[in-house]
Amino acid sequence: MKNILSILTAILISVSFMGNIHADEIANIDIHGFISQGYLKTNHNNYLAMTEDGSFNFLETGVNLSTNLTEDFHIGLQLFSRKLGDEGGNDIVLDWAYADYHWQDWLGGRLGRIKPVFGLYNETRDFDMLRTSVFLPQSEYPEIWRDTFSSIKGVGLYGTLPQMPFGKISYDLQIGSILFEEDGGIVSSLKGSLLGNFGVDITDTESDNSVWITLKWQTPLDGLRLQGTYADLNDLTLIGTWHAPPPFGDGIQVQPFVYDLRDVYAYTLSAEYTWENLILAAEYHSMDTKLLLNNTISQDRTTEGWYVSGSYRFSDLFELGLSYSEYYPNADDKNGTEQVSSFQITNDFEAWLKTYAVSTRFDINDFCILKFEVQRNNGFGMWSSASNPDRLHEDWYLFAAKTTVSF
Repeated sequence: MKNILSILTAILISVSFMGNIHADEIANIDIHGFISQGYLKTNHNNYLAMTEDGSFNFLETGVNLSTNLTEDFHIGLQLFSRKLGDEGGNDIVLDWAYADYHWQDWLGGRLGRIKPVFGLYNETRDFDMLRTSVFLPQSEYPEIWRDTFSSIKGVGLYGTLPQMPFGKISYDLQIGSILFEEDGGIVSSLKGSLLGNFGVDITDTESDNSVWITLKWQTPLDGLRLQGTYADLNDLTLIGTWHAPPPFGDGIQVQPFVYDLRDVYAYTLSAEYTWENLILAAEYHSMDTKLLLNNTISQDRTTEGWYVSGSYRFSDLFELGLSYSEYYPNADDKNGTEQVSSFQITNDFEAWLKTYAVSTRFDINDFCILKFEVQRNNGFGMWSSASNPDRLHEDWYLFAAKTTVSF
């Protein structure tokens, strides 16, 4: 890790010579990081990892560097590694890296690998110290999609408009390509929820540039902010083979396929209210997709999710959080009847996920926190049943513990 930090620091310093910027102007390089270890246990259903037996395969590490080259010009990057069940593998990846020029309050720009702005917390979800819960509500921030929506490669414009009588409005406009790897979490999700249990092997993926537009409103009511995001993700394509049943194949046999997610449009509506030590939040999202298999078989699908949450800090040591969320992989078939009949899922309760969560946070000191969370879940929507070959249970509990040290 020391070698990596030395290389990154050298890169930051070398960049300083662009545009007659001197190295002594970036002598103050901020270096921060975090490491967290978690534990997951379910009474039924393996979830995110092999959790029925308990799993410590829940580890996150990050190191970030940033500096101001001038008063208006900022650069930074973060290295990140993650292990959550089979996802991540503790591989060190470039999580984000960008140059940011803030010309005026109403106009700034970013270039590089940047965080997509959607929902209240996607930009800050790496920083465990900023929230009460172990997991953000999965209806809006699914862990299995995290690697895909952690960053986009592209450009962004942002700014805050002049103060108005009805509050303050800011905006973000981003254009770039999302990360869409064949061994990533979103592919695992699609294999389970869209392609059914027919044995799928993904060999390649493709994605077009996406567009993200976000408006934020700091209302005249002190502590209340509202936000809306619209995203045009264009086309996502999975290429591979599957064990196709009739009528797709002549009996069960391996068939090549190209699975397109076309005209992917999504929006998120968010609200957060902060009053002293109390934080209340609610979000809703919907995503429309046209699914096309081998350019012949098409299906329109809408996914939908929402949650409400609240947290309260009782003291410097203790904080409590509560939340309830619902998620539907196919909002037009919330009871799962059509998905069962078309062999996309085995059990009707795989068509939804409803979660009550109670979270506790203990701030041991300024650098170390300890969290515990208990979830009561109904359904198994979003998640592939592949890690539960014997039997899925409709009602199940998850216990999660996590400690994070930051610097």
